[in-house]
Amino acid sequence: MDIDADGLLFAVEDLTEHVEKVYGIKCNFAHTNSVKIKSNLNAIHLFLITQEAINNAVKHSKAKNIDIEITDIDGAITVSVCDDGIGIENLLDRRTGMGLNIMKYRARIINSSLYIGQNVAGGTRITCTYKNE
Repeated sequence: MDIDADGLLFAVEDLTEHVEKVYGIKCNFAHTNSVKIKSNLNAIHLFLITQEAINNAVKHSKAKNIDIEITDIDGAITVSVCDDGIGIENLLDRRTGMGLNIMKYRARIINSSLYIGQNVAGGTRITCTYKNE
């Protein structure tokens, strides 16, 4: 999929529709219309972080619902992926995959913060915040 700075929201929308259709997991996608990434490369990294977080939820969490939110508040773009699955703390002993490390690496490349932990309502929350400079 080709992603540019203006296409992040469309790409994530397509991804969520695909996940619902193929895996039968409900994906709720919310965003502010004002999200405008200034760099094509950074938009790609944000998409790939989002894609990996969703893939992890599909593969490992036993989730029935995945909530994805992308917001822009004063130039800080936040991408949040939450699921209602078994929670990451129950999966950390399976450190055979590279997904979490790749997300951390991508976040460092674009100088953003990445939180990976428990969702308040149970399940897992992955949040990446990027300063859109």
